[in-house]
Amino acid sequence: MSSTKVPAFLGGTPVLTACEVPDYPKRGQLEKGVLADVTDGQWFGFGEDLGGEWNTALGLLAARMTGDRYGVCTTSGTMGIGLGLRAQLRKRLEQDPRWADGRDRLLVPDMTHASAHDGALRGLAPDLGKLQLVPMDACEDATANPEVAEAYLREHGDKVVGMVFATMYGAFGDPGRFAELAEQYDVLYHHDNALGGGAFYDGRHAPTASISGQAEGKATPGGEAGVVTTSDPDLARLMHADTDTGVGP
Repeated sequence: MSSTKVPAFLGGTPVLTACEVPDYPKRGQLEKGVLADVTDGQWFGFGEDLGGEWNTALGLLAARMTGDRYGVCTTSGTMGIGLGLRAQLRKRLEQDPRWADGRDRLLVPDMTHASAHDGALRGLAPDLGKLQLVPMDACEDATANPEVAEAYLREHGDKVVGMVFATMYGAFGDPGRFAELAEQYDVLYHHDNALGGGAFYDGRHAPTASISGQAEGKATPGGEAGVVTTSDPDLARLMHADTDTGVGP
């Protein structure tokens, strides 16, 4: 009998020996249906069609796991960064068409994958042109330091278009503090939720967050699948329109 009742990623004690096998949660009808559809429908490989009904169901399931209301499936978590930032930008420009004037800098974490920076640029560059990525020094847990971000915003806030914060591999950092800074300095803010660690975060959420499916790993930012979550119906509408019409990042 295993002494480990739940997996480590659900709060259980890490498995240390081969005999300590965790008791995973029972599968419900949704999980069984997805598994059967994947197995019978041969979704495996790149470029396969997920299917509209499961696409919607899985997007909503991922959103609810993080505490958000809406989930929009996309090709990868990397592209989800661009999708979320572009939706925020377009909503902001609908409110004030001159808001982005003079803003050409994007604050990004310095301890993350280059593909994440590429996703951010793909989301914003079509509307804003050339952008300067400004790396934020990391804290001891490798997440971006909010004090560094605050100091930069205090001096250059009118030149900053937005910030990207990342939680990866169990390092949570302080995404809620970045949400406060984004509101205070009126900048965009996206949470690169990477492996979904933010699902356990009960603080203030970013307007948009992206999760990687991680099928073939982070080496190539395509085909791995991902989802962008939000609780803002306007942002959800913009992201759905972006993906459904095939003009997404």
